[in-house]
Amino acid sequence: MKIILFFLFITFIFTKTSYSESKKEKTFTLNDNIYLNACGGNPQEYKAEPLNIHNIITEVPNKIVSLKKSKYDRSFQTLATSSLKFNNENYKISVSNFRDLVIKNNKNEVLAERKISGASSIYEIKHKDQVVAWGVGWNKYCDEEGSFKKRLDFSVLRIFVPILKNNKIEIEQEYFPVNISKNYSSFKISNDLVISVPSTLWGDKLGKLYYTDNEFYKISGSDGIQYITEFSELENNIDIYKLRPFEIVTLLAKYHQLETLEKFTKENFDQINKDFYSRFEFSEEINRKIAIAKKTCFSGKKFSNINELAKYCYAHPSYLQNAIMPTQVWLYHHAKIKDLSVLFYGNKKKVFQDMIRAEVTDEKFDLWDEGEKISLSEEFLDSISHPQNFRLKKIDDFKILINGCMYKFCSQKGFIMFDFDVTGLIRSKNDNEEEDWVIFSKYLQSYADLPKRFFYRVREWQKEISMGGNEVKKPSRIRFINRYNEIIEIKQDFDSSTVGKPWIGVKLYFYKDNVVISNVEDQSPAKKSGIIIGDKIIAINNEDVKNVNDVSRIKFKYSIGEEIILRIIRDNKKIEKKLVLGDMPKN
Repeated sequence: MKIILFFLFITFIFTKTSYSESKKEKTFTLNDNIYLNACGGNPQEYKAEPLNIHNIITEVPNKIVSLKKSKYDRSFQTLATSSLKFNNENYKISVSNFRDLVIKNNKNEVLAERKISGASSIYEIKHKDQVVAWGVGWNKYCDEEGSFKKRLDFSVLRIFVPILKNNKIEIEQEYFPVNISKNYSSFKISNDLVISVPSTLWGDKLGKLYYTDNEFYKISGSDGIQYITEFSELENNIDIYKLRPFEIVTLLAKYHQLETLEKFTKENFDQINKDFYSRFEFSEEINRKIAIAKKTCFSGKKFSNINELAKYCYAHPSYLQNAIMPTQVWLYHHAKIKDLSVLFYGNKKKVFQDMIRAEVTDEKFDLWDEGEKISLSEEFLDSISHPQNFRLKKIDDFKILINGCMYKFCSQKGFIMFDFDVTGLIRSKNDNEEEDWVIFSKYLQSYADLPKRFFYRVREWQKEISMGGNEVKKPSRIRFINRYNEIIEIKQDFDSSTVGKPWIGVKLYFYKDNVVISNVEDQSPAKKSGIIIGDKIIAINNEDVKNVNDVSRIKFKYSIGEEIILRIIRDNKKIEKKLVLGDMPKN
């Protein structure tokens, strides 16, 4: 009898908490409310109760509006709706059949719509019991037993928040994983809605640490979704000392709090290492490295930066070093700040300048032919030092533009693009008021390797600056500083349609010991000199051509604009053709 009663109790509990997909036609009726609890990207099991994460994120019911099969192959159709008030107006979101999302204003105008890639409920994001944003997403680890499930509420959550931009209401969207539950005890009561976002720590031999680093964002209608950039602001919202020891040190590193980090490291050395290495199996090698780190950390050495502290105080320093925010990410978050003048004062100024110095070489060059060598990074920083003319612009996901001018001499300007490469220029004028440009790259070897998007962005910058009354004309002189810190004079126009390599303009093939021309390109130097299809090249400037590669090898000994002589065979006769090497088109 007890066994039967126990079975009935378990059955009752199960039916109370979830519905079986295989029985949905029998179980569900019109107007029933069902939930997904953010469990998986395409869940086949429905829940009877909504997900509620500390009354910050709460699930909206999905109402069954039809028992006909949905277009997404579910046996019924659903609709979820929610509304919020912003700027004294109402806004409404709807998600039909767990996938079709639409956001409208009170005039029924569509502000945003998208097809959700998986299946999701609407999740209201609340502050002080008021809905301020919505989210859609899921936790792909919800059915797994392990650390990922404990670290995450959502493996991905796309957040929608109405914001006022240029006197117009827009819907800002951002997506990331969310882990409010894990860090909730550290949240302070504040005027801001804060969410915590886990990220992955990259390190050396021990491998990646998934979802172990923390980032904090605040959400508001006035500022949208903003990364908390100031440590003082973080302290107003989060009690970081309620986090795990290693999470505390990574946050201190992320926010460049060197003195606090050193103090906390020395006061909690053993606890930090115990927390960090609890993720791995201890070994004699690890214990040996910890012992060495402890000795060097407490040696009395004064640390000048966080990288140095990590090197001397941590057995595996790369994890702490990689917690320091990369330059592009740091700039990306600061691009949303309304008052960029904060980057010119106090600790922010030091951090910003250190970020630039990390990306632009400090190698010294006589840039302006004045007989004095100056650091490229310091000259660039000087060239963007005027707070009122400084611009920091986000152009794409973590792609950033910076431009500005020198504080006292605004005729000298700086421009830099953080993309897959870090590429910039310093523009000055010589005594004759001619434009003198120095272009530099962190990773590229030659001017010819500069991407088309760099030229495009520079031209946009030229137009924008010129509209402000300080015209940036076509450069009279261009020099390029490459990844090896070589400064190279560029003998070509600033033109995105060419690559800066000598060009003849023919296609070749090798046939019966002859290098034969198979095509002559229109408007090419070869076309202008009278070269035709079928000509056989036997020499360039008296240097024999024995194979196709010889043509390129010999050609690159000369520069754009130089004259060369091609000796060819045409109709069994040897003739010579002079041509001036052109600038190779990008296409």
